[in-house]
Amino acid sequence: AGGVEWLPTYTRWVAVVAAFSFNARGGTMIVTKTLDRFARAPGGAETGRGEGELGAIIGVLDRFVILTLLIFGQWTAAGFVIAARFLYYLPAFKAAGGEGTPAPGRELLGTLTSIFVALVSGILVRLAIG
Repeated sequence: AGGVEWLPTYTRWVAVVAAFSFNARGGTMIVTKTLDRFARAPGGAETGRGEGELGAIIGVLDRFVILTLLIFGQWTAAGFVIAARFLYYLPAFKAAGGEGTPAPGRELLGTLTSIFVALVSGILVRLAIG
């Protein structure tokens, strides 16, 4: 039969590795470019460098968790992770507007973009690996 029985397994692993690589580097780039284009901190000031780096690391970890859950077909668990991310912002939205506290729009935009990248790549990998 030609000796290519390994090809489907190899192709699946390549798709999974490519998705994780894309989510680590490409996902961070997409989120950064989106934030640069659509949102700035109040008054145009940048948030601290350490804050941005921490947010990028959290975003990569979020994408990895969501991607892993989707690869294993755990759609409900991925939904819980996404819900937990948004519950994190709930107190900030309740406090927004009071005493000059801004709404966490920039962080929320980054989270939405990050989750979108993870969902799309996870769905594509699921389609690729069958």
